[in-house]
Amino acid sequence: MVKIRVALLLFGLLVVFLLLAVGCGKTVVVEDNVSANQSENVSDVELEKPECPPCEEPECPKCPVCDEECSHEPIEVFLDNVKILQKDIGGSEQRFNFYYVNDEYDRLESASLLFTPKCDSSDTEIFVDVGGREIFNNNPVCNEQNKVPIDAGFLVFGRNTFTMRSIVNKSYMVSDINLESFYSDNTSNNKSFLDIEFLPVDPDKEITLKSFSDASIMNYQEYQVRLDKRDLVQDLTFYFDADANGLIVVLVNDKEMYTGGVKKKRNRIVIPKEELIEGENIIVVIGVPE
Repeated sequence: MVKIRVALLLFGLLVVFLLLAVGCGKTVVVEDNVSANQSENVSDVELEKPECPPCEEPECPKCPVCDEECSHEPIEVFLDNVKILQKDIGGSEQRFNFYYVNDEYDRLESASLLFTPKCDSSDTEIFVDVGGREIFNNNPVCNEQNKVPIDAGFLVFGRNTFTMRSIVNKSYMVSDINLESFYSDNTSNNKSFLDIEFLPVDPDKEITLKSFSDASIMNYQEYQVRLDKRDLVQDLTFYFDADANGLIVVLVNDKEMYTGGVKKKRNRIVIPKEELIEGENIIVVIGVPE
């Protein structure tokens, strides 16, 4: 009887041991009174991002430099005494007139301008127009007669004003100036003019080509200047004073001419003649952040 009780006790201990071994791998740890099911529910929730208000873009002109460097803080620079300067070439420009009278103009079929430049350099350049229309812009043959054909449509009844220009470092004469005309009745004639002299340009003497109103730049200011062919024979200078030091970008016909600081007096930015065009030219000044 005793043996049977001992055997039953040992069997019961064995069953308890097996139950404990099986349940050991399923132990759940719960912290801070949160159940396992609650933990799983929390981990499945997607956190929503807060909605951000739309960013406000600063007012800014549509230009490449400004798109890259436009400041949220408006940059104010007051410009005054703004103008376009050019060298005084008064001594390098001469005018003379020829006239068609009576029925000459009605019979006119063709014409040519003849002249002999007394120069000593093949680098000498002469520009000639009649009534504002260009007929010659080239290096003449020095000390020989040059002949320039003229479209009869460029000539008018009465006075025809010719402008001859040559920017030089040394003075020289132009002689034997003649207008040779051919008519429908197979006749021709020559009209002569006195000799003219070209004088060297004084590099320190400038004249104002165009003046602009004073302007307060809030990031951007645009200027327009109309040029004709006679203005394109030399570089021009964009000149201005400013009320304070600052940084600017200057564009001419959408091409960057200058980026840097400005001073209170006598700012000078040279515009090469190659960057200018006949007609409307646009100069843009942009304030940029330091």
